[in-house]
Amino acid sequence: MQLMQIAKKSLATGFPGMTKYPVSQKHALAIVGGLFSFIAGSMAKNEPVTVGGFGTFEVRKAGAKVQRNPRTGTPINVPERAVPRIAFSKKVKDAVRTGVAPASIVTADAEDVAAAEAADKK
Repeated sequence: MQLMQIAKKSLATGFPGMTKYPVSQKHALAIVGGLFSFIAGSMAKNEPVTVGGFGTFEVRKAGAKVQRNPRTGTPINVPERAVPRIAFSKKVKDAVRTGVAPASIVTADAEDVAAAEAADKK
């Protein structure tokens, strides 16, 4: 399996064609960057972020433990630490299992669309 690396700019390039509203590449890059900043900032404050239909980004605690230096066998105390975690939604898991991506994993409901249209008119 080969690791696929995607730059934020590459995500932003495909973004305008995925929405019903016209979005420039500059604005798409700002949206993608803002989304990642929001998620990282919330996680830094230990606040989980759930993206409906995609998954939940959260921070879990890994407890303190004692490990051994493999060369010397000396015990080393490893302190408790925060570990970022993503719990994917059933839709994402099903797409991975079947190898078929749905047309849209994250969909806006009618209420979200109405709110966005009202905000655009202001």
